[in-house]
Amino acid sequence: MTGAVEAREGRTQPQVRRAHCLEAGPARTFPSTPGHVAERPGQEGVAFVSVRDGFDLSTASGRLHMQIIAAMSEYERALITERVVAGQVAARRRGAVFGRPRTGVDAARVRKLRQSGATWEKVAAVLGVPRSVCQRAI
Repeated sequence: MTGAVEAREGRTQPQVRRAHCLEAGPARTFPSTPGHVAERPGQEGVAFVSVRDGFDLSTASGRLHMQIIAAMSEYERALITERVVAGQVAARRRGAVFGRPRTGVDAARVRKLRQSGATWEKVAAVLGVPRSVCQRAI
């Protein structure tokens, strides 16, 4: 039995139970949530129904609608990523430098202070830079 036919000989009437619905903010933001969140309500016996946007994930057409919205959302996100990467490549060609500027320190001075017996913390305090910068310089 597939359940496609409601009335079937020898079949008892389904038990009527309390229905649960879930609407979580605007449906346009729902596809951006992880996939397991979108699938979970159906697994938990809860139907996602968007009254404002007019679809119900407990029906085949509602699930199709949601999959189309999710696919378009994924496509739009991929386009944005491509544009950002293309912009970064173009900016690098023009000479732009990304990231935090590196802190430089005189390696000879760090060696001299270390050879005199100063700790890494003392060397860093004297030179006014973080300890990791002093360690990286040697």
